[in-house]
Amino acid sequence: MKINRNNVLSLLFAGSLAATAAGCVGADLGVGLAVDVPLPPPRAEVVLSRPGPDYVWIDGYWDYVPAQRDWVWIEGRWDRPPSRHDRWVRPRYDRRGGHTVYHRGHWRD
Repeated sequence: MKINRNNVLSLLFAGSLAATAAGCVGADLGVGLAVDVPLPPPRAEVVLSRPGPDYVWIDGYWDYVPAQRDWVWIEGRWDRPPSRHDRWVRPRYDRRGGHTVYHRGHWRD
C-alpha cells in the first residue's frame, strides 16, 4: 500500500478535530499509520534530573514523517501531563501483513 501524504494529513487533521470536539485531545483514536520502511533501532539516552515533582520522563522514540518517507528520532524529555491524572502512552509499532503499523504516543486520562 502506497502512502498518500495528503490522505494521511487529512486523516490526522480529521482525528484531531474529532478529539477536540469531543473534549478529549489526549485520547487514543485507534488510528495507525502503515509504513513500508524498516524501523531503526532505539538510541541510548541519558535521563537528566527531574525538573519538578509533577514531571514525567518520556523516552525518546522514532516518529515517522510521511513527507520524508523516513523515521526521525524524537529526543527523550521531561514533560508535564495536560492534567493531573493523565499518563503517557508510548508510541508502538506493530507488524501486520508485512507492514509496520505505527501508533503515535499520546497522553491518556
